[in-house]
Amino acid sequence: MNNSQIKDNILISLVVIALFIISFTPFLELSSNNSRYSQQGEFNFEKLKTNANEIIIITPENQTYNEAIAGFYPATFGFENNILNSFPSGWIDNDLSTCETKVIGEVYGHNNVVQQYDNTGSAAAQMNKDIPSTPIITIEFWVRTDVLTILYFGVQDSSVTTNGWRLNDLSGFSADTWHHVRFVINTTSDKFDSYLDGVLKDNQANLPDNPMNAVDQIQFNTSPSQMNYNVWWDAIGGNWDPNYNIGDNLKEGLLLSFENYTNLEWVGYSLDSQVNKTILGNTTIPLPIDGDYNIQVFGNDTIGTMYESNINHFSVYHIEIHTPEEDIITDPITGHYLATYSFENDILNTFPSGWIDNDLSTCETKVIGEVYGHNNVVQQYDNTGSAAAQMNKDIPSTPIITIEFWVRTDVLTILYFGVQDSSVTTNGWRLNDLPDFSADTWHHVRFVINTTSDKFDSYLDGVLKDNQANLPDNPMNAVDQIQFNTSPSQMNYNVWWDAIGGNWDPNYNIGDNLKEGLLLSFENYTNLEWKGYSLDGQVNKTILGNTTIPIPIDGVHNIQIFGNNTIGQSFQSGLRYFEVDLKPPEIGIIIPSQNNLFGSIAPDFSISITELNLNKLWYTLDNGLINTTFTGFSGTLNQTEWDKLSDGQVPIRFYANDIFGRENYTEITINKDSTNPQITINSPGTGDTFIELPPTYDITVIDDNLGSEWYTIDGGVTNFTISGLTGNINSTAWNNAPIGAVTIRFYSRDLAGNEVYQEVVVIKQSPSQPPSIVGYDMVILISVLSFFSVLIIKKISRK
Repeated sequence: MNNSQIKDNILISLVVIALFIISFTPFLELSSNNSRYSQQGEFNFEKLKTNANEIIIITPENQTYNEAIAGFYPATFGFENNILNSFPSGWIDNDLSTCETKVIGEVYGHNNVVQQYDNTGSAAAQMNKDIPSTPIITIEFWVRTDVLTILYFGVQDSSVTTNGWRLNDLSGFSADTWHHVRFVINTTSDKFDSYLDGVLKDNQANLPDNPMNAVDQIQFNTSPSQMNYNVWWDAIGGNWDPNYNIGDNLKEGLLLSFENYTNLEWVGYSLDSQVNKTILGNTTIPLPIDGDYNIQVFGNDTIGTMYESNINHFSVYHIEIHTPEEDIITDPITGHYLATYSFENDILNTFPSGWIDNDLSTCETKVIGEVYGHNNVVQQYDNTGSAAAQMNKDIPSTPIITIEFWVRTDVLTILYFGVQDSSVTTNGWRLNDLPDFSADTWHHVRFVINTTSDKFDSYLDGVLKDNQANLPDNPMNAVDQIQFNTSPSQMNYNVWWDAIGGNWDPNYNIGDNLKEGLLLSFENYTNLEWKGYSLDGQVNKTILGNTTIPIPIDGVHNIQIFGNNTIGQSFQSGLRYFEVDLKPPEIGIIIPSQNNLFGSIAPDFSISITELNLNKLWYTLDNGLINTTFTGFSGTLNQTEWDKLSDGQVPIRFYANDIFGRENYTEITINKDSTNPQITINSPGTGDTFIELPPTYDITVIDDNLGSEWYTIDGGVTNFTISGLTGNINSTAWNNAPIGAVTIRFYSRDLAGNEVYQEVVVIKQSPSQPPSIVGYDMVILISVLSFFSVLIIKKISRK
């Protein structure tokens, strides 16, 4: 093939490659365009998605509700969604002449109500509402008028048959009062019942006007024959509404209000993700039972696009805990002592709740605030020398009673504590007669009264004053009442009593009132017959109201209040979380241990800390001259500070403090030994020669903390531990050692890890060669010479 043909072939190949590339270019472009179109289409789809902020819930807010929202009652028609001063939306306007029906704001505790004003005696204000056809209808509503005159409620059926009632004819109906009215209308039997404020007024009475097939319209109106009065209607609910339960509008509820930024054809809400309930707009829902909830509003527009609100979280608790707060408690609450009766739940300047008032003349017993470090105490003031201030309390009958309390007086005069039994037998003690009792001092008093033996013990400030003394007055069968009083013969002095506790109370332990505690205070928004609390989910403990409880151990805790009313309904507060941190940090040393020995390398440490609010950690090796801070709970002691220490005992003190400035420490003593052992090789000596038997050795090691010794004769490949300082080099190792110089190295490591060695070089010599046999070489020589002589002779003979 010549050069011209080669060139032609190359040209043809290039043309083919070019055509191949050109042919695929449109496909690549199409693929790229499709990808771009696909991305653009996806973007447009995203733009069509619904904005989730089209509906914004206003109430209920993200908060805790202790009671219903005042003035709003659950209903089928509650008028919360209406524009004020306009006719009710969705109702039929049948106002005549200048009479007017409109929605207004608050009227005597009801919000968003319908007002009908009748200003002419020849026409009426009237509103009608179509409802689903219902043969047996129950309807209830609130109504009020400012003049006791004619006002109507009526119903109609599809044939325009009407029945109406003059509400003012209901027995007990009055002006200037919100009345709750209920009608049960049965068009099958043409009978009805009526109720006013829950009281049955008509029982299976005949319909007042005409027989009916069903009810499909309701109406509310003034009288065309009366004038110059107002009627207000609120919270109309009925059994045709699947979302309304008869009785819902008896109590205020929770206002569900929201803003809508688009036109919605349908609106509903869901409580705790339950099935949606249809609503007309803003509405009042029944107040849920105590607990935590979430609520969301949904809506559809005319083309079916779904919208939804944000989710609001709220709580309903009829009991609100005030203290303990959601905080860290670092000290007992000053002035509040544990007791059966500690008077925290009493109203100040009133007689103690639940006690029997036996005050005489102008003497007075009342609960007051703080008195010299004690809060909520009972003060008795005696201002006459012929009467006394006295309070009594019934307790469960107890044959052996232990009672303790705090008492203080401003004058050292007569003050009494006494007990009674059911037969009114009394025993009393003049507390001022107790040895060491003094004025202007809070004293802690304890009595142990045994009605079986008719003996008693008394204690003042923890010191026994009466030991198995006879009861002062009369034998008793049991104690079922206690009393505290001033003297009827003394005057112009005060006595204060606080923190009375006794063994008849299962929730009180004798000695509890010696210490201040934790005030449990709360507000109750309903009437409770029983109250109790639970700490950390434990069994409920009954309380009278606000009370002082023992402070729990350090840590995070929760507390909750429970209550029941007279009809058995249960209520509860929310869980209140709080933290107790009364103690300084607690420190435990894991390593090192007491009296551990360490060498020149600073030892590691590991500690444990019990403290929820830790601030800083540090240690010292020199009693605080140098403090070294650290983080975490483990590490290595500072090498520089360790190097400064002399050998011997080293105290290590670990410190910790919390964010409240409380400090604690713990310490141990360890030992430092940075000095190496001293080794002396007594034998063998340098250059000593050994042939067959391995060398014997004799060494001396000096150290305060001897540990272990060993030797090697092969540079450490094989080590031999020795238990004594004399012995023989291992024979196998010696036999394997090469002829010539052999280095024997002796090691010592003390208990602190300090290691040293000394070595000696000895000579290993092979045994001497055995002596030669006499004449052995000469025989060989003669033999060789003889052999060659024979050969020479044979050769001469042949010649």
